Amino acid sequence: MIRPPSVNDLDKLVDLSIRHAMDAGYNGHDDVNRTYWKKQLREMMISPTIQIFVAEQQGQMVGYVIGSINEKIWNGKRYGEINFIYIDRSIRNKLLLDDLFISIERWFLENNCVYMQASVMGYDEEFLCSEEFVDKACNYFHKRHEMNEVGYHFVKSIGRDEWAE
Repeated sequence: MIRPPSVNDLDKLVDLSIRHAMDAGYNGHDDVNRTYWKKQLREMMISPTIQIFVAEQQGQMVGYVIGSINEKIWNGKRYGEINFIYIDRSIRNKLLLDDLFISIERWFLENNCVYMQASVMGYDEEFLCSEEFVDKACNYFHKRHEMNEVGYHFVKSIGRDEWAE
């Protein structure tokens, strides 16, 4: 079942997000700050330009998608952006993942978006690409949903880690 989360789902959603971060290879060098993320999710749930859908299977939350509506600064065109999409590794069900994708795509259409985009980024503690994670995500968007690859992300460390202290 795909549905918007309730406030009572916040802790489960944070737990799922932490598993997502671990699967992406962020564990230990870019950990999820539980308190901060829960606050952010709560704010997202009331924002008119952000939508969260969760996937449930046998009464358990097993996936989520977070999408946002944005406008191009040079022409005001509305577009949807998939900020996060994830299905728990233990079930990895592409049909359920597709249901999340379709739900957020439908929400973008209902909100007059001209197009949608998704970014794929994963890196290790040395800011090197987590190639397996990135390849899987790229294949999903490109091959399964016929989204075009149009660029790259670049990342490097520029200072201290504010969460480390």
